[in-house]
Parts: sequence; C-alpha cells; structure tokens
Amino acid sequence: MIKISFAFTFSLFLIPSVFAQVTLVDKLKIEQQIKEFMAKEDVPALAVGIIQQGKVVFTSGVGIRDRETKQAINSKTLFQIGSQSKVLTSIITLELIDEGN
Repeated sequence: MIKISFAFTFSLFLIPSVFAQVTLVDKLKIEQQIKEFMAKEDVPALAVGIIQQGKVVFTSGVGIRDRETKQAINSKTLFQIGSQSKVLTSIITLELIDEGN
C-alpha cells in the first residue's frame, strides 16, 4: 500500500515538468522516469495520466497485473486506490477554496 501511495505521489511530481505540448522526446523521458521509479521501488504496475488545461497530454500504462502470471496491464485494468482518494479530494477542495468557490 505504501508503494502505491508513493507511486501516486510520484506521478503528481511529473505533472509540472510537462508542457502543454508534449513532444515524443518528453514522452520518452517520462516513460523512462516511470520505469526507473518502478524498478527502484519494486512497483509491479503503474498508470499515469497528465491533463493540462483540460486536455490529456500524456498517458502511459506500464507493468504487470500479477507477478506470478506476468499478465501485462492494459487500458481496462482497474487499480485499487486505497486511501489516495482522500489526498486527491483534499487537494481539489483546497484549490476550490483558493479560487473562491
């Protein structure tokens, strides 16, 4: 669970480093960072999506669903988010308060 939490938090740090126009070089760099992070933290699978100005600028899904079967993840793979929704809800709430909503 800690690794999943860390993975989610790590993905948030990727967001500011991506420009509205994500080039092929940027995508390759991000995917390399994801793979390095997964290897270092022993994370079996990670899905990352980056949205800027209301547009999806990057998506990636890397890894396996099950360490025993080595079945790869795909666009329909569901992940358990655990307590991450609490963090996300808090961030969104604070942003809305800052905006005066």
